[in-house]
Amino acid sequence: MREQPGESEQFFRQAITIGEKAATELDWDTLNTTYIERLEIVNLAYNNLGVALLARGSYKEAEAAYGKAIAWSERLVARFPALKKFREDLSLHLTNHAFVLRTLNRLQESDRDIRKAVGVREQMLVEAPADAESFDLLADSYRTLSDLFKEEGRAPDAEQVWSDARAFNERLAGRILGMNDPSVQNDIAWRLATTFNVSLRNPTLAIKLARKALETKAEAWEIWNTLGVAQYRAGDFTGAIESLRKSLELGKGGDGSDYCFLAMANWKLGDKAKASECCDQALQWMGSTATEGEELPRFLAEMINLMGPPTSSEGYGAFLESAAPVMINNLAWHLAANPEFANGFPAFVVEMASKAAERTPTERGYWNTLGAAQYRARNWKAAIEALEKSMGLSKGGDSHDWFFLGMAYWKLGNKKQGRLWYDKALEWMDENAPYSLDLRHLRAEAAEVLGIKEQTKTGKGAKDPAVRGSLIPHPY
Repeated sequence: MREQPGESEQFFRQAITIGEKAATELDWDTLNTTYIERLEIVNLAYNNLGVALLARGSYKEAEAAYGKAIAWSERLVARFPALKKFREDLSLHLTNHAFVLRTLNRLQESDRDIRKAVGVREQMLVEAPADAESFDLLADSYRTLSDLFKEEGRAPDAEQVWSDARAFNERLAGRILGMNDPSVQNDIAWRLATTFNVSLRNPTLAIKLARKALETKAEAWEIWNTLGVAQYRAGDFTGAIESLRKSLELGKGGDGSDYCFLAMANWKLGDKAKASECCDQALQWMGSTATEGEELPRFLAEMINLMGPPTSSEGYGAFLESAAPVMINNLAWHLAANPEFANGFPAFVVEMASKAAERTPTERGYWNTLGAAQYRARNWKAAIEALEKSMGLSKGGDSHDWFFLGMAYWKLGNKKQGRLWYDKALEWMDENAPYSLDLRHLRAEAAEVLGIKEQTKTGKGAKDPAVRGSLIPHPY
């Protein structure tokens, strides 16, 4: 039976009524930023109303709410074209609307809206190519659209997404090559070489952009760093080492990424002694200098996956004791979240995750990482204990805990509990974060472990609407 409207839904409807009344009293032709907050009330209220309606299964009403949110956003974008936020909102509303249309089996309209959302984000990047957030949001959009097509058995459409994405990046790079802005050239080169989305990497373009930037700023260590990383991605390990050494020379010591990629390049060339030395330097640098961030732990995870755990390294001991707990946790998560990484050295990942949780025992995300690591290490009971600790620190937890919990119980032979936690995770995800790439992949893994055949959720009665417009990250 469909749930009755809740207090939040009523609140959003009241906010819409108040906001629309206020908007009618404004002269949109002479409107200035002083009144933006009044207009945003309506825009955000329609979006949040859509979320509330989805939570109780009112898909047609949610579709109408998101449609009005799109109309408001388009009006705001037209009036304030320079304000990034309104375009981000428009992209979000288009994506949400598209997923609701899918639940109503209106696939052609849904495809149209998702492609519009991608187009909005592409235009944002064209106008501000150095905007890292716009680049990452666009990468998220490409990946989500591709994953969606794959889930629906539309492999050619999924591949076309990446083909279109690569063509866009080539056009963007061509435009930037003609600019006299080495900073922008380096920024885009870096993202083309290092983006988390492997399908979007283009080291050849990255090398061209970095070399162009060096024509203007030949002594900029960060551009040599970008060039070295791009050369490594392109398989030019000797060239990568030369460029990264230049980066270290000019940067008076460089940063952790120099050492990570130097280690991997030397390893690829067979110089394991030099690779181990660079690995040690990367760990020491991160232990003494880095305090936050996602990129460096990701590079370190890539290095460890290639070379194996650096447990005998002096730098590793220093890293565990002196690195910021968030950096240790992020590294452990990158390894634990990827089954292929963790399967080779699960005890190492458990050790790191345990250290982060030990040093900051009140941070739920660290216990969640430890639970994931213990699961990868096949320590089912220890995984459950860590996940329960995570849940206790976060008012019961969420799907990041519950999918792993379901798999751990299943592995212990308690299939009833395993299925209960899987169903709970699926329900929370459907209502709160079905657009999360982390959770979509974890859901697929859990379904495989439990022997559940996932079905594409389209058509009336389906319950997989999108209520977010970007990645919902692991709770670090």
